[in-house]
Amino acid sequence: QHAVTPYGTVRAPYVLRCTEGFTAGLKGERRTWLPMNSSMIVTEPLPAAFWERAGWEGRETLGDFAHAYLYAQRTADDRIALGGRGVPYRYGSRTDNDGRTQPSTVAELRELLVRLFPQLAGARVAHAWSGVLGVPRDWCATVCLDRSTGLGWAGGYVGSGVAT
Repeated sequence: QHAVTPYGTVRAPYVLRCTEGFTAGLKGERRTWLPMNSSMIVTEPLPAAFWERAGWEGRETLGDFAHAYLYAQRTADDRIALGGRGVPYRYGSRTDNDGRTQPSTVAELRELLVRLFPQLAGARVAHAWSGVLGVPRDWCATVCLDRSTGLGWAGGYVGSGVAT
């Protein structure tokens, strides 16, 4: 088995396709996974008093299942990384891969943060970024390997891992 790149050819007993949100651009895969943009913000480091009052002691992940759901996690350096959809889908499964986040999306995510934690109304957003997710039609991640061909694929994580 082999994979051809602009930089050369890689030969291996197994070749894995791990293309996530860019899978729809591959021949025969247009309708397999939808490319959706997800955006994140991260606060400045927050004081110990906030964490104590919030009762957020570990690295638990917060989330909801609203139509435009959000997810948040405390970082190792005491920030909150919060994400959501922003402009989730581009017509025709186009991807937006420049990593920039629209100011309106940053403002919406900040509003969500303050709705969850009103005491953070004055907290500064230190960084914002976006990425393309692969969303399977059944919202279930898959990992497959065809040993007879040596081809495998993994993906459809629907945003798990965007903060990393």
